[in-house]
Amino acid sequence: MMPSVMNPEIIEESNKTGILLTPELTGVMRAHLPWQVDVAIEPFKGHPNIFAWYLCDEPDHAMMTVPPAEMRLATRRIKEIDPKRPTWGVVMSWADANMFQYADTVDILATDIYPIEDANTKKPLTMVSEKVDMLVKATGGKKPGIAVLQSTPKATPAEEVCMTYLALTHGANGIFYWQLFEAQEDPAVWTTMKNLSREVKALSPVLTAPDLPTQAKVSDPEIHTLARRLGDRLYVLSVNASPSPKRGIKFSHPDAAGPDAKVLFEKRSANLAGNVWTDDFQGYQRHCYSIPLKQ
Repeated sequence: MMPSVMNPEIIEESNKTGILLTPELTGVMRAHLPWQVDVAIEPFKGHPNIFAWYLCDEPDHAMMTVPPAEMRLATRRIKEIDPKRPTWGVVMSWADANMFQYADTVDILATDIYPIEDANTKKPLTMVSEKVDMLVKATGGKKPGIAVLQSTPKATPAEEVCMTYLALTHGANGIFYWQLFEAQEDPAVWTTMKNLSREVKALSPVLTAPDLPTQAKVSDPEIHTLARRLGDRLYVLSVNASPSPKRGIKFSHPDAAGPDAKVLFEKRSANLAGNVWTDDFQGYQRHCYSIPLKQ
């Protein structure tokens, strides 16, 4: 999925690639013409490769603010002529209150979270988990929330992995990376982004499974986790939010049974005894476990 200007050539090209598009209406919205969005989308509304309408990029921008009321009006206008496709928008993460103000203006709410300004200026990567927690709280868990994460050479491959799994373990319903061309500038980052995309796709059935009433317990608070049940197996996603290695981390879940804790994407198993398993982490490393459930 990728954003697109309202460009007929790009939209037609998507037929060949199978890439889903989210045509952007930011120009119309920042011109304060929400009653014109239906006119703007009319020529494109029937195209099968359009996933959603990207209503506005950062409507809470200090210099180019689009008020929530105008966003709500635009969504209503679009729904009148294209009721099956969602609207979505990205609010900035600098002010948590904005997530609440814009939560009911679109069908899918996203926020951009960029803790890494450059190699020497970095905020803790837990900024991602904190902002995703706020996004889930703002929407009440009643609509999808997307984390927009940076994918640039400013971040190391390990940091890209950590940010992705922090978003997933804290309830993000989707990941959007910014941006394609900068990620391609660094072969290591680009390879990591492609691998991450494959992993998240493979985990989609797990991530869309119902929430479990009981989450996994972990011996170190810097290890973030998410537990889901799919079929007859327990899945636990975990990530080390620290740049420092962690040794002998103990996990437990009352539904885990063994005989082993298969570690996805790594071709190995973790040591499991009863409903407890132990593993080591490198800095910012992720592990995804698949464990038989108690019968």
